[in-house]
Amino acid sequence: MANIAFDIRARARVDGARVAMRHKRDGRWLETTYAELDAAVEQVAAGLVRLGVARGDRVALFAPNMPAWTLCDLAVLSVGAVTVPVYATSTAEQLAAIVEDSGARVLIAGTPAEAATAAALAAGRTLILCEGEAPASAPGAVALSALTAAAIEPAIAAELRRREEAAGDDDLATIIYTSGTTGDPKGVLLTHANFRCQFASLDRRFVFGPDDHSLCFLPLSHVYERAWSYYVYLKGARNSFVADPKQVVAHLAEVRPTAMVSAPRLYEKVHAAVHEKVARAPRLRRALFHWAVRTGGAYQAARPRSGAPARG
Repeated sequence: MANIAFDIRARARVDGARVAMRHKRDGRWLETTYAELDAAVEQVAAGLVRLGVARGDRVALFAPNMPAWTLCDLAVLSVGAVTVPVYATSTAEQLAAIVEDSGARVLIAGTPAEAATAAALAAGRTLILCEGEAPASAPGAVALSALTAAAIEPAIAAELRRREEAAGDDDLATIIYTSGTTGDPKGVLLTHANFRCQFASLDRRFVFGPDDHSLCFLPLSHVYERAWSYYVYLKGARNSFVADPKQVVAHLAEVRPTAMVSAPRLYEKVHAAVHEKVARAPRLRRALFHWAVRTGGAYQAARPRSGAPARG
């Protein structure tokens, strides 16, 4: 089996016209199709090879949730390298510790804020900027837009095909650093097979397909949202990015996702807000609400794993 990136890209070639990702800018939702995603990943992967990234090299990805996060991650995996995600909220000291410990040779910064923090580590490393211009302290930084615009030379294209042929499930996919609540952060090594095991579990328990729509708001730097987002793309579904997690409730009402992953705190907040509103509603409306909740619970309890409702 190929690695995750190639599986997603194979799906992209089947569902090229479908929307893969959406993000909001200046009040408008901008869309990226699967075909556009696949083409951009190929361009960035070629750029990484051109910059000297070899199989097994560590590439630190220091960015908030944004389409470029997924684009860069899939490009890194496509060249057989290893993504080392770093939370966008990390301090300069935390970033430096992870970059040094992982041995990252390339550092990708999401926004100008991350670029400013990462510039101090640019010496001896390649710094790639997803947005904005190079900081004065890192004049040699490379713009992601330059990678996506460059033509792919025949020799680079041939090398990309060799990397694809060499890819496998047992390759290291990522090193994810723990929060450090019990000491210094420790790097957890995950192979492509580790992620694939999770996908198999999801297939056994959930019905999810191309017509579904997910909301991506938990940090992609954490394995939870990242694994789920991989699954979304493998199924040819849509993923809408939330840049500011504080706006997730507003985005829920606007996007109306059919599925998503979340920490319990969000569900607790939504539950409390709904029940507070219901408590102020007229008696009949309150009764209808509680009846609907009971009916929904009974439906889910009777629903077999096939996804079809049980028949009495």
